Amino acid sequence: KLLKDWIPTTGDAKDVTVIYDTTLTIDPAKQNYTYYNTFKAGERQGNASYEYWKSGVEKTDGNGESETSTVTSQGELVWKVTVYLDETQRKSLDIQDTLPEGVTLTKLELFHPMRWGGHYWHTMTIGENGTISGNAGNDAAYRVTGNYDSSTNQVKLQVTCKDDADIPTKTTVGFKFTCRAEYTDEVPHTFENSVTVAGIGSATQTQEWTYD
Repeated sequence: KLLKDWIPTTGDAKDVTVIYDTTLTIDPAKQNYTYYNTFKAGERQGNASYEYWKSGVEKTDGNGESETSTVTSQGELVWKVTVYLDETQRKSLDIQDTLPEGVTLTKLELFHPMRWGGHYWHTMTIGENGTISGNAGNDAAYRVTGNYDSSTNQVKLQVTCKDDADIPTKTTVGFKFTCRAEYTDEVPHTFENSVTVAGIGSATQTQEWTYD
């Protein structure tokens, strides 16, 4: 608080600099959060924000559920992998996804955020021999190469950017895995899907699935 006798009697303005430190209490479960700070001086105020990012991996079902979920469908199962990227500069992302036995990968899509909300979606090509390839244009210009081994249900992907540019920072990039289950017996089946992103982390999601 500034006392009244500080105010110049001549009416001339003076600059005041206030230096202070703050400590953030960060929720370890959050990968991304924006903190806001407001400073008021009389009738004036200034605002600032700090965007926190922590690298990590999230695995969910098609509805965004990361815990064990109960799902019914006519054969389709969906998993999503979201990779959170901090300010670390990277040339590539190396992803290995292990699909459970009894399912077959039928479609693979890459998604990344639009500036104004929502996501861009790009369908990857899966060749008859399991080769995966695709480009994601717009702002990010991602390039995807990889392989789907149907005998082991391993999906290996490498994500890079055109012109040998760094992977974008303080953002997310993800994949949607659409699969087909081989069962039609209307009996519950448990499917666990896990993913590892080299140097960043791993995640697992389980679905209690029933054919309907």
